[in-house]
Amino acid sequence: MNLQEFENQYRESVDEILNKLQSLVMLSTKLEADIVEVGQSVQVLSRNTEVFIEQQRQAGSESE
Repeated sequence: MNLQEFENQYRESVDEILNKLQSLVMLSTKLEADIVEVGQSVQVLSRNTEVFIEQQRQAGSESE
């Protein structure tokens, strides 16, 4: 392998590594956004469940 071939192989390797890093950053950003969205959905579900339970308690106590 001569110097020119080595430089070409080196550049190709660096390009591949940088592309993979860029993909990982994009995936990480998407994952973070998805985690936030799931957390918000869990909070909404929890609030809705609490409201429903409270409504059921009130309805039960009114019928007594």
